[in-house]
Amino acid sequence: ALLLPLPALAAPSGVHDVSISLDLRENGSAAVTEVWTVSAYEGTEWYLVRENLGDIEISGLSVRDETGRKFTTEDEWDSDRPRSEKAQRCGLLHKRKGVEICWGIGDYGDHTWTVRYTMSNAVKSLRDADMLHLQVLSPGLSSKPEKVKVNITAPGLTRTDVRFWGFGFEGSS
Repeated sequence: ALLLPLPALAAPSGVHDVSISLDLRENGSAAVTEVWTVSAYEGTEWYLVRENLGDIEISGLSVRDETGRKFTTEDEWDSDRPRSEKAQRCGLLHKRKGVEICWGIGDYGDHTWTVRYTMSNAVKSLRDADMLHLQVLSPGLSSKPEKVKVNITAPGLTRTDVRFWGFGFEGSS
């Protein structure tokens, strides 16, 4: 029998499910929790792009994996490291147009990452109402999510109090 070496075939990377919760606070900030269920078989890190923030600042970043292990939060993310040096670490990478929320993939495979952070000044006051104007999912993701759910809560807010518009997505509200 003739044995030929065959290349190892990796499973495709993909985003299976994204669940985003925005808990609006009376001071205008938003406590954000994002749960990403993915298959990661390439690259060294995962990142979420947040641009055109104006006076919004992101702070209090934490990331946990599917085992509940909390990643070490760094002051400033260094993208120029190998995957092994990014594993179980997270941080913000400040860019000219905004911020990238980053964390190391660690081992390739299926993961569920829970990402938490606070966005200051997320709610803006207008003459006749308050407004939340955010892009909650970055355009141009390398893999289109199979399912996305966004939940927004605020103290004393009811569904009848809200006028809602969504742009750039296919789905239902």
